[in-house]
Amino acid sequence: MFPKIIWIAAAGGLGALSRYGIMIFMQKQLPESDWPVGTMTANLLGCFLFGLIWSLADHEGWGDSGIRIILLTGFIGAFTTFSTYIYETAHYMQRAEYGLALGNFVLQNAAGLLTLALGMSLGSKALPPLLHHLGR
Repeated sequence: MFPKIIWIAAAGGLGALSRYGIMIFMQKQLPESDWPVGTMTANLLGCFLFGLIWSLADHEGWGDSGIRIILLTGFIGAFTTFSTYIYETAHYMQRAEYGLALGNFVLQNAAGLLTLALGMSLGSKALPPLLHHLGR
């Protein structure tokens, strides 16, 4: 069996490739947009998945198995793009586009908190009964 560090690296590779795919997809959906919609989509989806995985790990007892670390540190750590989000916000400020900077900051933080809470709620209430019903 691979050591945990190999699994984290593999999950990180998948997270990075997934982020790249989402950013390319979103760029094709809104090619004329100056808004960093790919970054925002990855951040919000990452917040949701983080909350979902965290809650499921607590409910299903994955903490000791390393699954939580592999998924959260590996996949989600590479998938989310917080540093890019901060850079894009600062870039708006450097160009004196303060409305876009503030909008990007407020929207991503508020929506991130909401999607994290949604993921945690789903992970702790809705999915565990379904998993047990499916034979887990």
